[in-house]
Amino acid sequence: MDTFVRIEVRRIYDEKSAGEAMDNAVVRMKNLASELDCKSGECVKNANTEKVLEEAARVKGLTEGVFDIGFKNNGKIDLGGIAKGFIVDEGIRVLKRYGIEEAIIDAGGDMYCMGKYKIGIRDPRSRREIMGVFSVCDRAVATSAAYERGAHIIDPRKGHAVVEPGKSVTVTAENCMRADALATALYVLEPQKGLSIIEELDDTECLIIDETGKIYVSDGLKDSFDKRMR
Repeated sequence: MDTFVRIEVRRIYDEKSAGEAMDNAVVRMKNLASELDCKSGECVKNANTEKVLEEAARVKGLTEGVFDIGFKNNGKIDLGGIAKGFIVDEGIRVLKRYGIEEAIIDAGGDMYCMGKYKIGIRDPRSRREIMGVFSVCDRAVATSAAYERGAHIIDPRKGHAVVEPGKSVTVTAENCMRADALATALYVLEPQKGLSIIEELDDTECLIIDETGKIYVSDGLKDSFDKRMR
């Protein structure tokens, strides 16, 4: 997935089974990364790719076509804006099968938190600064920003990468696949437009920082967001 993946189990009931759970989660995630690698423009056709393609189509509709896995690429597809979220979800599914209740999987800005966690929001203009924190419990969190992988998000309406180094978009949702895709799409859109899309969705929230440092927070996240004063 072209990123580092961190798996952390907070509460361990059995050290051996926890280690086995993490090992199997890694194997599952690596296998899926191979399955969903569409660099050639073609993916392995199976139930997993079907799930990802179906969700991609739903998010495309929600974002009025801004989330587009085709990007006018001669009919070929790119799952880079959604596959990582699905892979994180599947890693979490493995941990749950072993009875683990408190853990986190973080794949370069896409994460799922089992249990209660506080999430820090980086200042996209200065990675060392935290602009605020909010709490999540059994939720996915995905962030799209240039500091993760540089200018890698394509605006399908223009056909080229979006270059906004001072911007970041964080989305929380019930699963990481949905959060990943929406964070990618909202990074392309104007903050107010992205915010309006999120406000229409159930169980989905967002926090957007524009290039001036202005913060946009969806209604459902306002109570838990604690802005750090500097």
